[in-house]
Amino acid sequence: MCRHTGVQGLKDILEDIHKGEREHKAKETTLAAEYLMGNTLALLGSEALIAAQIVSDPEVAEWRRKAASAFLKDISAAAN
Repeated sequence: MCRHTGVQGLKDILEDIHKGEREHKAKETTLAAEYLMGNTLALLGSEALIAAQIVSDPEVAEWRRKAASAFLKDISAAAN
């Protein structure tokens, strides 16, 4: 959930967005959920690229590489 700290939780966030979309049949709510999901995925994509660069850079501090690695694992788990 956080590239800087490695905190996990993306799967829960993405499930909440899907749940809101499924439970509310109003057009406005569905559109809002789709908008939120699109923006969330775009943000995750850009952050994943940054995390991959951090993980592969041997000059970056170990704690940053570990946090970036945890973030990438969280994205991977959320996608399943």
